[in-house]
Amino acid sequence: PLTQGITVSAGQLKTLKLAETGCGRQEQASCELVAGLIEGLGCAQLETLDLSGNHFLLEGCRAVGVSLKRSGAKLRELDFSHNAGGLGVLAEICTEALTEQEKRSSKSNPI
Repeated sequence: PLTQGITVSAGQLKTLKLAETGCGRQEQASCELVAGLIEGLGCAQLETLDLSGNHFLLEGCRAVGVSLKRSGAKLRELDFSHNAGGLGVLAEICTEALTEQEKRSSKSNPI
């Protein structure tokens, strides 16, 4: 339901704040819906993502991390604090994605 309301303007979305929404409290499928929103709706313009204070576990964190990597989002801010766990997986995937972006940037803009 929440992700359906966001889908209308997701392509232009620069800030997504879903802090303390209870995402993942019942099941990680809701975390995967958020991940699907990021990846599937062209959130490449996304700069700020706040998912703090929710219940993302390992699989929810992994789904968001993979979606961020695939979407091409160029985040400036990511708040994943106060979640139930799995932040290390998300951090690892995001770091890997940033490293890949840096490699592409250096190839297209040689010094």
